[in-house]
Amino acid sequence: MSYVEQALLYFIYRDTLLEDEELFMLHSSFFPLLFESFIAKLLAAGEKYGLPRLMLMCESILCKD
Repeated sequence: MSYVEQALLYFIYRDTLLEDEELFMLHSSFFPLLFESFIAKLLAAGEKYGLPRLMLMCESILCKD
């Protein structure tokens, strides 16, 4: 199971994104493109499965950067 799929299931069951520590690790200065790619894929998954709250959260994160 990919990290995006795990994050999607985490959101479905807990109605929140991954824990802050996990997001911080992805967003560290070493992996900014990886983080943006991850959030973009999560946004696409939210659109595919009809999860508007997840889409808004992902869009918010992408717009901050």
